[in-house]
Amino acid sequence: MHVSHATDRTIAPYNTAYLRDDRTHLYEEYDIDRARDSGAVCPETGERDAPHDVSARREAILSFYGHRCGRCLSPIVATSVDADAELGYVYSLADAGGTDDGDRDDGRDRWALENLVAVCESCYEVCSIEDPDRLDVFESAYQDAQQFPQWLGDPRVAVERIPLSGRELWVREQLATRSGDLPSVDPEPRSNSKSVNERVAETACLARETPAKTAISFGEQLAADAWQPMPTEQRLTERWEALEDCDRASYERRAADWRTLVESSFVPARR
Repeated sequence: MHVSHATDRTIAPYNTAYLRDDRTHLYEEYDIDRARDSGAVCPETGERDAPHDVSARREAILSFYGHRCGRCLSPIVATSVDADAELGYVYSLADAGGTDDGDRDDGRDRWALENLVAVCESCYEVCSIEDPDRLDVFESAYQDAQQFPQWLGDPRVAVERIPLSGRELWVREQLATRSGDLPSVDPEPRSNSKSVNERVAETACLARETPAKTAISFGEQLAADAWQPMPTEQRLTERWEALEDCDRASYERRAADWRTLVESSFVPARR
């Protein structure tokens, strides 16, 4: 998605849903019990599970986000008999981090509407898998997620997927060379935070430890390059295709697995 350069870049690129983030009306509209925001506790095991009205919460959040993924903006639906339709998922921000002292929240308010983001299946996996060595748990759906989040997506899930193909690794390196021109959406960050969702961006396991504003800016530059009507230089897609076969094969080998990426320092080792 190409965004006009006339946009005020001093304002964080929240989507329409996030700009109007008062979700209190959804509780009454969808008959949701706020007392169940922390979920339900099994009387036998004591484990916390989803509340009984989880379906209503899912419907409310999907509607609130206009039936679009909060990360990649792709259309999603609640239910469908069409096998080609993208089903909508609900991701809880309570799963991405803990309290300010680093402790996990143990499910408290996990199902509160203000903590939920509508996402597609692929982006749900990008945000929720915790161990890169267990990517095959959900088979390969995560590979269909866009490498970069959309500029107008919800910044709280604006994470950059690890490039697992040679072309994606090459593209990111090309965009990184333009880092001096990256637009700033937070020119004077608060002393306690480098970006609007630094913790989420750092804890999503398939994301680089990249501030959300940088990941969004990379995506915007990629979109701008693709939409440029008369480029002064070859577009990235054309330049990639113009590379020698040996160069492309080299990138494919470097991006073959997670450990190779870490060892080559393209991905920071997880702390």
